[in-house]
Amino acid sequence: MKKLKTYQSFLEKKGPYDEDLEFEFLANVGKMKEAVVKVVEMHEKHYYNDTKMSSNSDFKQAISDLIDSSMTKKDIYTEDYLRVIKMFEDRIYTKNLFHLNDEEWDESIFGILDDLVGPFSDLASKKNKNDDDIRRFGEDVDHILGMKDDWIYQQSMDETREEMSKSLDELGEIGADFVKNEEDGIWETEEEFDKDMSDYIGKPIEEFDYSDRLQAYKYIENKPWVKSALSGSNQSDKEYIKDWLKQIKDNFGI
Repeated sequence: MKKLKTYQSFLEKKGPYDEDLEFEFLANVGKMKEAVVKVVEMHEKHYYNDTKMSSNSDFKQAISDLIDSSMTKKDIYTEDYLRVIKMFEDRIYTKNLFHLNDEEWDESIFGILDDLVGPFSDLASKKNKNDDDIRRFGEDVDHILGMKDDWIYQQSMDETREEMSKSLDELGEIGADFVKNEEDGIWETEEEFDKDMSDYIGKPIEEFDYSDRLQAYKYIENKPWVKSALSGSNQSDKEYIKDWLKQIKDNFGI
């Protein structure tokens, strides 16, 4: 009853609206809770071989409360969901196999949830939603609900940095053919990449929110040498750049 009242209050505050669109949106909001729980369940089975947490009624209610808060225009971020997950992991397992509070670990729970929470928060804050927005949100939810165990990963930040550095080295060999002048140059190190992103957005890269990451990705995508590489005749270079852009999107969680 509490959730129904919250959703009804949300609709009453909006004024005139398309009932079919709102029904579809709210149906997807209900599925979003399932998706968040599914993410935790998959990781829980992978690391603990159990489902004590994802089947816990208090945990499910805590996730519902976060979703309800977003529906009433309160700013709720992926980190808020992670704090709840971490709290219940500590309470139920008294272990830290998810590594959610370890800055030196790169783990898939954040990336997967960020792909879901970011678009949902943006959509929930919109006064007038359109069919395309709601459809894309529904596709995001269904995509998460179809998650398989091979989506799960966990590695140290040193390993992540090493992979990024290797990618930039390979990219340098391809990009060199397309660099026209110094300002169009590619990044030769991860530090140069981070600095360029931070200078462009105006804050450290670790503080980027979802919209910052979207803006930074568009900046990368519109680099002259990236456009030149994608429009060139060398098919292997094109495929490499496409794969690299996909890696950037995955790293940014967009």
